[in-house]
Amino acid sequence: MSMLGASRPAEKSCFSQDTELYQYCLCREELSRNVFRNLQLVLIVFCFTAVSAAQAQGGRTSTEPEGVRERRELGMYVPRPFTGSLDPYIKRAKAGDVETQYVLGFMYTEGWGVEQDLEKGFAWYELAAKQGHDKALKEVGNARLLGRGTRASPISAHDAWMEAAEKGNREAMRNLAVYFQAGYAGTKDFKESAKWRLKSAELGLPISQYEIAMMYLQGQGVDRNVDEAVRWLQKAAEGGNATAMYRLALLHQSGLGVELDYSKSIELLREAANRGVVPAISVLGKMYEQGKGVPVDTERARKYYLSGAKKGDLKAVVYLGQLYELGSGVDQDYRKARKYYKMAAKGGDISANVRLALMDLRGAGMEKPDKKSGMDLLEDAAKEGDLSAQKVLGQIYWKAMYGVKQDTDRATHWLSKAADQGDAKSAYLVGEIYLSLPGPSRNETAAEQWFKTGDRLSGKKLEEEPASAGAPK
Repeated sequence: MSMLGASRPAEKSCFSQDTELYQYCLCREELSRNVFRNLQLVLIVFCFTAVSAAQAQGGRTSTEPEGVRERRELGMYVPRPFTGSLDPYIKRAKAGDVETQYVLGFMYTEGWGVEQDLEKGFAWYELAAKQGHDKALKEVGNARLLGRGTRASPISAHDAWMEAAEKGNREAMRNLAVYFQAGYAGTKDFKESAKWRLKSAELGLPISQYEIAMMYLQGQGVDRNVDEAVRWLQKAAEGGNATAMYRLALLHQSGLGVELDYSKSIELLREAANRGVVPAISVLGKMYEQGKGVPVDTERARKYYLSGAKKGDLKAVVYLGQLYELGSGVDQDYRKARKYYKMAAKGGDISANVRLALMDLRGAGMEKPDKKSGMDLLEDAAKEGDLSAQKVLGQIYWKAMYGVKQDTDRATHWLSKAADQGDAKSAYLVGEIYLSLPGPSRNETAAEQWFKTGDRLSGKKLEEEPASAGAPK
């Protein structure tokens, strides 16, 4: 049957009233994309640079350094440090005891129980590595990649990790995956990265299980396979990976690869939030605001948003602005709404500019609408790749809204950009635009291709960002 004759999924106009407009802009795809980008960037930076206050202060302390706690959270091996005088341990290490050499290397490198000394830590690691200690070899690779206590050399790091991986070290395998995905070998090699990440995951490393799940979700280095992605996410969550719990919660909200189950989503979100996944807090708030799996409770939602905002979640700040703009559970207050949106925008949340733009276009809280300001903000956000801005711009130009002159070329441009990001509705709309053009401009062939694209994308309930390469640890 011709695609032109097939019925398209029914879509309400997202512009029919303010509430629907903002629900459209607060799509789950955008939430998933933005919060995970922030979370992954924080993780990368932290893994490469974290030095706790205890490390910086130096001296003997029993306090567990931040870097050690991070390793535990990622499910990585942490040796037990020596207590009391180190003299007998140093004597034993000098006599060739490989395990003692490794533990001393760890203590000095992390500043755990001793004053941090990267060069001394690397020296002990290297002695143990020369005896074939797989964990020490992995740490030697880390130090060589980052230049911690020795000269930086990515190639030497690769060699050390490869030797450790051949001995079955799953963390070294994961670091090799990072090495190839991040392009340390000269070019990014996602297939090689996926190969090593899968090996590490099969040996039970939770962070690798989460990362290979994301690669299966995207088809990055492997064929896209939602069932495999879900299987590995579940394993990672069972292994204590909080980010996997968060991602599974989002999947249960969409029904992608799992049963649509709001109660299960809430359960996973609470666990993830308790384990420090900050974005889970605002998602919980959104579920209470919308009454998904729980009775509608806007006051509880507001408290979740405030909690998330205090922890630095910009999305929570945007949601606070939405409550005040729409008067949802609070007195409508455009001034407060703008304050929160501007706060989030200043912090780098592009979607906040989309909200401000729509307020400008409608003249919310203003003497009159400001079309120029609104369109400029939308154009800037769309150029930055914001999905909601591209979708809104496309519809504005097509429907000639807010006094904007109809421009089907611009409408097609921005909606096709949104479709390129995986938005099925935008692909359908491009097809409808081609069918609506008058006379010889009407293009049924192009319309059919866009409808097929929409059908192909329609199963994607969550926006899937490229998995972070992560960082060696």
